[in-house]
This record gives sequence, C-alpha cells and structure tokens, in this order.
Amino acid sequence: ALLLFLPALTPAEETPAGADPAVTDEEINAFFGNTLFIGDSITKQLYNRVRAMRGRDESFMKGARFVTAQSYQLYVGSRRYLTGNPSQLMVAGHATPLWEVVSIYKPDYVFILLGVNDYIGEKIDTGLYCVERIHELIAEKCPDTKVVFISLPPVPRHFCRKKDYRTMWDDYNAALEVKCAEIGAYYLEAAEPLKDEEGY
Repeated sequence: ALLLFLPALTPAEETPAGADPAVTDEEINAFFGNTLFIGDSITKQLYNRVRAMRGRDESFMKGARFVTAQSYQLYVGSRRYLTGNPSQLMVAGHATPLWEVVSIYKPDYVFILLGVNDYIGEKIDTGLYCVERIHELIAEKCPDTKVVFISLPPVPRHFCRKKDYRTMWDDYNAALEVKCAEIGAYYLEAAEPLKDEEGY
C-alpha cells in the first residue's frame, strides 16, 4: 500500500494539487534503485512482503535495502552515539547508529517508520524532537539524501484493549506532517488508506 503514495513524496508545500497517484511497475522499480528503509518490526513486515514479491519478480524494488530491529525506537535513532538499549540497528554484524547506517549506504531516499515503541501517542512532543534530531544527523553526513518519515499505520485492534490509541496516533501523524514541512523532510501518509470503517 505504501507504493501508492510515491508521487506524493515532495515536501508538503510543493505537492501539486490533484496529482495522479498511479505509477507503473517500471516507475516503482526505477524509483527504488537506491533507497533505504529503516524501522522496527513493522518495517520488517514490509521487507518480508517485498522479499515475497521478489520471489515472483526479482526486479521488484530491487535496489531497496532494509535495516530493521525489533522494538527499535525513535529515541534510540535520534542519538549520535550508541546507547545501552538492547535494540540496535545492525550492519555487517555490528550495532550502528541510525545516521551512520544512512552514511554507509548513501541512499537517494531513506524511509523511516518509527514511533510505536516510544509510546508516541502519549509523548508527541518528545517524538517530534527525535524526528528533527534524526533529520539533522542525517543531513550532516548525507546532505543529498532525502529523508522520508512514514506515518504510523492504523492502530491494531488488539492495541486498544486497555486504551484507545486511534486518536493519539492520528494526532501524532498530523503533527509529524507539520514537522516534516518545517524541517524540509518528506512525509508519507500510509495510515488513512489502510484504515477500516472503525479507524483500525
């Protein structure tokens, strides 16, 4: 579903009104010629889907790389140096800060989907600070890499057994879009098209 929104990958103020979101397979594969996805288990699920698609068509998103870590946090990703957190991104068997992962691969675009493990719905301001810090760190080493922050997906129904996180995640996504426009990053809306009639 994320692929449907590739034409919208421009800063918010530059997105043309009425842009057609339809893209061809060739355009998708060309776009992903040098891209990097960073995230937690949600991004790992996306990688698993891409890998399955590659099993049928080896050219599918052929140039896209994925670096993920279970329970990885925005906070950890915003640190210049490694923290004591056990969940770290790994490159060649070594724990590596997020900005350094980007510096190693030097992608045209880096897609970042994080926040669920930070209880982001209850800590929006802290999350936005981390987003800005991640963008700054990447820009220092890779000024030509375009940084794309992906919205949180719809809240899984089982997450809301004790508390309804739907509005909280929606509020964070709205704030993330504004923050991306402020700092010159890109925002990719991936939640709304995937929601059911109850907002899950």
